[in-house]
Amino acid sequence: MIEHLVNPMPALSLIRGLLLEGSAAAVLSTPARECRSGYDAPGPPRNPSHVREWASDEFQALLQASGFEIHYAGLTRSDDSSNGLSTQLLLVGLGEAEGARR
Repeated sequence: MIEHLVNPMPALSLIRGLLLEGSAAAVLSTPARECRSGYDAPGPPRNPSHVREWASDEFQALLQASGFEIHYAGLTRSDDSSNGLSTQLLLVGLGEAEGARR
């Protein structure tokens, strides 16, 4: 759902807060722009309900800058009717500095 938010930072802050309260990890998914419309596509996304789509490296950089540690990052299918891998799937936890504050 992060691709539907004008400002994803409050949602990322909420997820980080849940991890600080003791959740072991979070699973995030969002469209992979490089697989759907091309890495350098200027936008807007083809899906009119999406505010923004990130390339995989951009989304990982956003998560790391927000204090998350990425345990797994890969691609998955976005639905059960297409065979293409076009959705990012990430397993994240807290970075070392954040985790030490638990």
